[in-house]
Amino acid sequence: PDDAFTLNETEEDSAQTSEGNNPTEDTPDPSTENPAEDTPKPPKKDVVYQYDPAADPNPEQQATKLAPTSAAPAAKTKEVTLADAPAPTTPAAGSVTTPTTSVIKVINNWVNHVLNIRLDNVNIKSNTDAAMTVSGKGDVTLELDGKNTLRGGNGEAGIEHKDKETKIVDHKPVSTTYGKLTIKDDNNDGELEAIGGSGSLGGGAGIGGSGSQSAGSIEIKGGKITAKGGSGATGPISIGPSKKGVLVSSGGAGIGSGGESVTYDPNGKKSRNTSVGSANNITISGGNVTAIGGNGYKGDKVSGGGAGIGTGGSSIVVEKISAGSNITIKGDAVINARGGTSTDENDNNIGGGAGIGGGSGVAGTVTIDGENVNIEEAIGGAGAAGIGGGYLNKGDVTMKNGHIGDVEGGSGRDKYDNALGGAGIGGGSGWSGDGKFTMSGGSIDSVSGGDGAAGIGGGNGGDGDVTITGGKIGTVDGWNGGAGIGGGNGGNGKFTMSGGSIDYAWSNDANADGRGGAGIGAGADGNAIITITGGTIGKFDEDGNLEDWTGAIGGTGAAGIGTGAYEKRYNHYWDNDGQKYSNDEDDYDGGVDVVISISGDTNVGAVAGEEGVAIGTGKGTINDYYEGGEKDEEWDGVTEWREDKGAESANLADVVRSNAYVVAGRMNDDDEFEAENIIGTLNHRWKKGETVEATCTADGYEEWECSECGKIKHENIVKKLGHDFTKTERVESTCTKAGYTATVCSRCS
Repeated sequence: PDDAFTLNETEEDSAQTSEGNNPTEDTPDPSTENPAEDTPKPPKKDVVYQYDPAADPNPEQQATKLAPTSAAPAAKTKEVTLADAPAPTTPAAGSVTTPTTSVIKVINNWVNHVLNIRLDNVNIKSNTDAAMTVSGKGDVTLELDGKNTLRGGNGEAGIEHKDKETKIVDHKPVSTTYGKLTIKDDNNDGELEAIGGSGSLGGGAGIGGSGSQSAGSIEIKGGKITAKGGSGATGPISIGPSKKGVLVSSGGAGIGSGGESVTYDPNGKKSRNTSVGSANNITISGGNVTAIGGNGYKGDKVSGGGAGIGTGGSSIVVEKISAGSNITIKGDAVINARGGTSTDENDNNIGGGAGIGGGSGVAGTVTIDGENVNIEEAIGGAGAAGIGGGYLNKGDVTMKNGHIGDVEGGSGRDKYDNALGGAGIGGGSGWSGDGKFTMSGGSIDSVSGGDGAAGIGGGNGGDGDVTITGGKIGTVDGWNGGAGIGGGNGGNGKFTMSGGSIDYAWSNDANADGRGGAGIGAGADGNAIITITGGTIGKFDEDGNLEDWTGAIGGTGAAGIGTGAYEKRYNHYWDNDGQKYSNDEDDYDGGVDVVISISGDTNVGAVAGEEGVAIGTGKGTINDYYEGGEKDEEWDGVTEWREDKGAESANLADVVRSNAYVVAGRMNDDDEFEAENIIGTLNHRWKKGETVEATCTADGYEEWECSECGKIKHENIVKKLGHDFTKTERVESTCTKAGYTATVCSRCS
């Protein structure tokens, strides 16, 4: 297994005859074959490589045996000239231009031994199976040479590597966990396009599980990789004697698990569903990876899109989903990822998968840890996070290092025309779309949430929990009631910062009811807990002035730092006797609470939203609301009275303590920032630059530059040394000039 199999376009057809070959058997004698002869093609057969120590009477030697190729050596091609150039021939099946339908099956049951396979310009397009299947308890490594294309058929993966195999033994299920699949490109000349097939049993992953299968342990170390999940589909299924149902499936992940399938009875009622597979051990540590999740089935039945990297999509029954995704991005990986989307019969985009994280309906856990990591783009499908949770589920993202370019949460509408929006980084859309983000290093250029979602934090309706201890964040946009950083529309926001910097966090546009979210804190109608002990929010010049359109900027009626605008209700109902409940505090359903603390060596810029405040509570509305229902339809949905409350600024003397520098204000009609309150003095973020040594005529010093405003200062100044006239030099006489002895400086002469 420590040697390598090679399959290339020259050998692929002849390899078809070797199905089931045992690598411990002798290879055919090349002298008995003439590859140059024009012999008939053998019947189509798949290529199977199997290592099983139980089949070898001397397993200790098996690792040292040269692993044979599946074909006899090709005859040498004689040299030709233009004069005797051969006539054009049809490319062999399996070549770069002409795919074969034969598939590759690799089985390594030798634990603790890696089976190395080299793919050299392989081109497979299967109609029914995975183009390549990797199984067994041992690890397998694929080395990429040339351009390889592996396309699965009918819901099968391009490269199938599931997590385990379960068989019934003595009426009991017995599972075998499969080893790790590694894909690499040591020569930096390999490409792989892996495409999952569309099928009614679930779309197959480009790399990972086929329809409804969990992905095994997978690591991408190198190569130019394009992985596309198969789309969901529909088809008939027998669900009983003379009883036909309909299968509807979801899209598979680009890299990860396959999509789920659901069975509907003849009356259109869901009768059973397969579980969407997990993707709990996916690592991208190198290569240039483009991953695209498959779309869900378009129609009147619910399905979902797969993640670019993560899990396949589900039918969005959150309480029944046990699958999850655990993705690690490290090393020098370069990634572009996009989640798939489902479309209903009215062409509404619903049920999307994250760019990186969970497929539709599935939670996503993502860790980014590598100085050279570059996530160029991560785009969520409808209602899914760019990085984090799929539609209707949570996301947990940790960033320790690396760089993220552009991240966007997906938007959509459900059949009731409700907005769906996933956070840029965090949770998907929905009541369970909470988002957690922890950042200790690295840099992020731009993050934008979907409709009603935070840029970083909760999806539309979800809570946000964000902790920043280091790193640099550029621009962050929440939308339609979602905070810039914090809770989605209707969600609570918890924000803790002790280091790092944020240039800009803004809640763009109000929700459908005219309420905006905080720049940092809660979405519209949510509560907020904010603790800032270090770091910088906003961009300041050397005099401490906050630059226009930087800092934490509130949405309509909202605080820059604090809560969004809100509505409080006193709800009243009719009991079974038709009596109205009394108007008391027990019927009070909402309101917002905010706790804000800003202290330590921090610089904070806070900008009020329109009719809002810089730091505090957004404006609110209190009303008396009745639901009459069938008992009294006249009162159903009636608001008897209404009271509007203006935004309330926090007492900055209580909120701001220690050495904190806070600039609070609002934008004027000319889109220029006007400060209203300034507390403290600017805390520069000094970073040591070059050390300049003292000379005879100039002072020496250490140069320090503020990373926030660019101001430069000199520390540890060493006074100029003056000349040291201790060195003598003799100048000899010439015909016209007298000689002499000169005393010069020993340092600068």
